[in-house]
Amino acid sequence: MEVTQQARHLSISATRINQSPVALPITQSASSQEELCLALEQLHVTQKALSQAKQKLAIASQRLKQEQQQLQSAHQKIAEQATLFSQLEHQFDRDQRLERVVALASGVVHDLNNVFAPIVSISQLLRLKHPGLDARSQEMLRALEDSARRGASMVQQILISTQGSGQKCSPVQIAPLLQDVITLIHHTFPASICIYQNIPDPALGLVLADPTELHQILMNLCVNARDAMPTGGTLTISAENCAIDASMAQQHQNAHVGNYVVVTIADTGIGIAPDLRDRIFEPFFTTKTPDQGTGLGLATVLNIVKSYGGFIQVFSDLGKGTEVKVYLPYVTAPEPRGSEPDANPSPAVGSHLAPHSPSDRDS
Repeated sequence: MEVTQQARHLSISATRINQSPVALPITQSASSQEELCLALEQLHVTQKALSQAKQKLAIASQRLKQEQQQLQSAHQKIAEQATLFSQLEHQFDRDQRLERVVALASGVVHDLNNVFAPIVSISQLLRLKHPGLDARSQEMLRALEDSARRGASMVQQILISTQGSGQKCSPVQIAPLLQDVITLIHHTFPASICIYQNIPDPALGLVLADPTELHQILMNLCVNARDAMPTGGTLTISAENCAIDASMAQQHQNAHVGNYVVVTIADTGIGIAPDLRDRIFEPFFTTKTPDQGTGLGLATVLNIVKSYGGFIQVFSDLGKGTEVKVYLPYVTAPEPRGSEPDANPSPAVGSHLAPHSPSDRDS
């Protein structure tokens, strides 16, 4: 720095001499000239070093900026991983809770089966052994048998909701099933509900499932959507092929990398409160009145979907509606033989089934 200051003073002095109106004789000695040249040379070296230092400082600043960006990116990834871990932990806790409920329900189902079976058998036997009973007694025995059968049917439903039905699965084209469901709900749902569909029939893959169970799943979700729109709204049913990558598979406990058919059923209803969203698949949990639901519908849906190797996502906002996505892995099996084209073709892809008056609906 001292050399730089000396050189600066020399430069200023030289400038003043050049600008002076009086021509002064230059009587500098050879040694003074050498010192001046040396100082100027040192100034040049210093300026070059300063320029290099500035360049190094710029490079260091750029590296620091890159490291800061990398640090921010690492912090973001850590936050994402923490969020993902929290979600998976939450799903694990929910599954553990469901397993406990399932274990309890399975035990109750077994005991109830043992209760209803002899009631049905004895009521049938009494009617056969005593055909001469009066009409009132016969009616009471029939009522007893019917009630026991209904109880046995409810027990069977509980069993399916907790363990699955164990039905044999086969490659199924999901598009025709969806069209059947859409036709049914179009004729039975209130006219205040508009139904939209977007189903690319030829492009959808086959899913390995039981057609009856699959129909039950889709109807159950549509009925729930209807119940969420008591004053009317819009029900949208769509289906598409979807590839699940490793990133998305990590976000859901039951998801795996591969190809799926995803069916989306969305409504514009009342929505689901955040504190209830994780409980909707619990057996016997319902927000409906006892005469409207038993709380087994969504539990049955979840267990059947899981038995197919699929999973479900639910997105909901209070006052805006709910979107349920059912992911089913699709197979590359050949198309089942014997399938014939529908005599009554379904509406075109992406069409809107306009609501009509109740008098137009099937009874």
